[in-house]
Amino acid sequence: TTVLYLGRLDECKGLTALMTIWPDLSRQYDIQLLLVGEGPQRADIEAWRHRENQENNVILVGYQSDTDPWYQASDIFVFPSRSESFGNVIVEAMSHGLAVASTCVGVVQDWSRDAPLSVFDASHPKDFAQTLATLVEEESQRLEQGKRAAEFIRGQYAAPAIAEKYLLQYERLMP
Repeated sequence: TTVLYLGRLDECKGLTALMTIWPDLSRQYDIQLLLVGEGPQRADIEAWRHRENQENNVILVGYQSDTDPWYQASDIFVFPSRSESFGNVIVEAMSHGLAVASTCVGVVQDWSRDAPLSVFDASHPKDFAQTLATLVEEESQRLEQGKRAAEFIRGQYAAPAIAEKYLLQYERLMP
């Protein structure tokens, strides 16, 4: 099972929380973590990989201008960020049909509780770890969540849906 994080390698993205829970998860399950991106936390992550003997199952990919292959090669998208204005990568991952585990940041805050993703509190490591473990263990649940996520995103963000939202706003604004 491949877990993907795509974004800036920065403390504000919650990667320390992910690094806290990952070694135990990787010993318990046959999983790998792809970290796609660059940033100031890269050296810390490389040192952690070595210290925790995670070189074989934590892959630092670096910056990639074409992210589609990374989404397609993954099973789960994890996003432990502490703060986001929107969180574009969450929408991208869901549009690719991935099961998503995210903190309640950015666009996630605007969605109802029945949005097809798993939300966790990164400040509670057991909750975070259990959220990922459930997605790893329950393949059928993970696949169903990914399918529903892609449908949800099409319904929310496809061009016709956006155009309809704009038209409704303009109608409200016109006297």
